Amino acid sequence: MNSTSKSAHSNIENAVKAVLEAFQSLGLKPRRIPSGRIEELRGGITSIALEPKGNVDAAIILSRIQYQSSDLVYKVDYAVRGNIKGILPARIFAVTDPKLKGMIKKTVSEVKWALPQTSKGTYPSRGISGDTVRPPGPGEVWEEGPHQKLVDALNQDVELEGVLRKLLGERSVLLSPWVITDQWGESLRITADYWVKPGELQAVYVTALYATMVQRIGGHIKEVRRAFGGVAF
Repeated sequence: MNSTSKSAHSNIENAVKAVLEAFQSLGLKPRRIPSGRIEELRGGITSIALEPKGNVDAAIILSRIQYQSSDLVYKVDYAVRGNIKGILPARIFAVTDPKLKGMIKKTVSEVKWALPQTSKGTYPSRGISGDTVRPPGPGEVWEEGPHQKLVDALNQDVELEGVLRKLLGERSVLLSPWVITDQWGESLRITADYWVKPGELQAVYVTALYATMVQRIGGHIKEVRRAFGGVAF
């Protein structure tokens, strides 16, 4: 392993260690899942099982090279294991649409959830390292279907909107979450497009406020699965 590879490996291990310690500080018992195990969730540098079980089952740490500096940057996705009947892999399930107010110092006035646009195009990579997730194709979204059911439930959750407004007000609208399915049909993931340096990772993605957000979203995902069917791995 050359010096560059050693430095990258050390950087990654430090990021993983920081995330594990942050989960412990929240009263969880995180367990890093060894690569190749059947319970591993793919698409990142490592996946972490979360105990005690809540509405999310695992976290996935992702990394990429920052274009301007060639440094490694990171984010954390949260996963509900399994799938929902009628939702294909590598699809956008629901998106957020934050509204800003103010001329100079813009603030988040509200955060609403919306259906993903149906098209044959692709969105920027969301939560799946090195890949893209696609919006639903023609016929994949229908009235009273699982997409609408999830969006309605999320928009009716007043506490969730309050958490989102506070979270985005403290950070960036790039932290605004989406719900997607992974490309293997193994999980539904809560993801954002906000990449940070290793030292910022736990302060952004592993906080009590962020945990509240993902647990509430995960609960609504599971409700939709109960209503429409699907497999819980």
